[in-house]
Amino acid sequence: MDQVTTLLTSAGNACLNLAGETSLLESCALIEKCWLLIANDSGIQHLAAAVGTPCISLISSRDIKGKWQPHGTIHTVIRKWPDCHTCFLETCSKDNLCMRMISVKEVIKAINEKLKTV
Repeated sequence: MDQVTTLLTSAGNACLNLAGETSLLESCALIEKCWLLIANDSGIQHLAAAVGTPCISLISSRDIKGKWQPHGTIHTVIRKWPDCHTCFLETCSKDNLCMRMISVKEVIKAINEKLKTV
C-alpha cells in the first residue's frame, strides 16, 4: 500500500483526495478555504502563498536555501541539512536523507504552533 492510500485509509471520512481532480483555479479556491496547508516542495505551496493560506513546507536540501520556499512570512519551512545538502541532484544518491530526517513529531509540533495563530 502506498503512503497516500495509507493516509486516506487512516483518516477515513475526514480526508478527501482531490489530487488530479481540480483545475488550477479550483485548487486555489479550495486552498483559500483552508486554515493551513501542509505540502512538500511543490507548486501547491506557492498556490497557498498566492491566496494567503499559511503553509508548512517540507523542503529537501538539494537546492540553494530559500530558492523554492513559499513567498511571505506566514509560512513555516522545515528543512534539514545533511552533509550532502545543496547537491543539485535530480535523483538522490542518499535515499532522500534530507526528507527522511524530517520527523512526524516535528511536523505535528509545527502544525500545533501554526494553528494557535489562525
